[in-house]
Amino acid sequence: FFVLYFTITSSELFCRKFDPYFGAGTGFGADTVLLWSLGAVLVTFVGAIFIKQLWCRYLCFLGAASNVFVNLWGAILVAVVYFGLSFAGVKLSLIWLIGGIVFVGFLVEAGMKITVDQNACTQCGLCTIACPQDIRVQEFKKVDHPDCVMCTECIAACKEEKAVGINGSFKLRFLPHILVVALISMGFILSSNYEFTTLEKRWGKFEQLQQPAIYQQTGLKNVKCWGSSMSLANALQNKHGIYGLDTYAKSHSVTIYYDSTEISEAEVKGALFTPSRYKTRTFKDYTPDSLTIWEVGINNLFDRVDQTNLVRALHQSNFIFGMETFYGEPVLTRIFFDADSLDPAEIKPIIEVKKIETEVAGKKRVYDLNFKCEGKGEITGSCVRLPAEYVHPHGSEI
Repeated sequence: FFVLYFTITSSELFCRKFDPYFGAGTGFGADTVLLWSLGAVLVTFVGAIFIKQLWCRYLCFLGAASNVFVNLWGAILVAVVYFGLSFAGVKLSLIWLIGGIVFVGFLVEAGMKITVDQNACTQCGLCTIACPQDIRVQEFKKVDHPDCVMCTECIAACKEEKAVGINGSFKLRFLPHILVVALISMGFILSSNYEFTTLEKRWGKFEQLQQPAIYQQTGLKNVKCWGSSMSLANALQNKHGIYGLDTYAKSHSVTIYYDSTEISEAEVKGALFTPSRYKTRTFKDYTPDSLTIWEVGINNLFDRVDQTNLVRALHQSNFIFGMETFYGEPVLTRIFFDADSLDPAEIKPIIEVKKIETEVAGKKRVYDLNFKCEGKGEITGSCVRLPAEYVHPHGSEI
């Protein structure tokens, strides 16, 4: 249950941080915790000396989750009911789908099984030799061993006609393979047409609210997984009047539940916004006598990801040195630039560029932008240098 729930709701592999095969296959990159992955690799290698496929058979989280689908028809029935109710307008948490599949899998231990016709079997042992799980297949009438993953290697290895099959049928050898392809295809179709809630979280007096007010925001690029959703939830819990949220990583959107008698919709929008102060360029190669401050409202500037992309756009000019944002509709933005070399009218098309390309470690990256300046903006002052608190965006790679 936990493996399926956290994998689906986080939009990423639940056990990637410590899975030995994922770690080794990706070179122990940023998606892994090095010590955890190395520890898992050590356990896998040392354990394999004593127990064949120790990790896959006894420690793998995804292997445990896959056992749910041995009871395939029960899982399909639960999924059909769940999505049927969802399309009918009944709002059900993802917990009902996963919990139903697991519960049916617990109750129904039938499903597809490898079967052996003892009258046709010669006890040659070829099926047992072929079994990657070391199950003594020829000793069973119905292989109900918990390690059986329905790979059908035993059926392929059997030399006797109609000795080993699936549920007594000897024409279903490739059924598991067909079902794998079908399930993967179904996954792509569902992911394209149906979006799961990445995070559903309630706190405080949510249960006491008879009809909480709802605010929905799309385009939040920092809502991209379960972890980033939790970070947003933790930040909003400190905001008086907000008592819950649902996030959707696929569409980068959020639904916020709040008490309209305690906080206004404008204040909820403000709670989603994080002001920033960023350098876009250093004074290493060029130092102007002073910097002019130009203020302008910018639409579609929602979160830190957008603000980092704005820094990337401004970095294209050699005469823009910093920016500062304040919440508003549109977002009020201060641009610090060298007025002797650049006119404010020239900054506007830099901000409104639709696409920028940067090169990082020899690789070209393309960013799609959708900023829109409101009005012509105005000059509001000047300064000699940017304050010390203006920094480059962490990980911006500009």
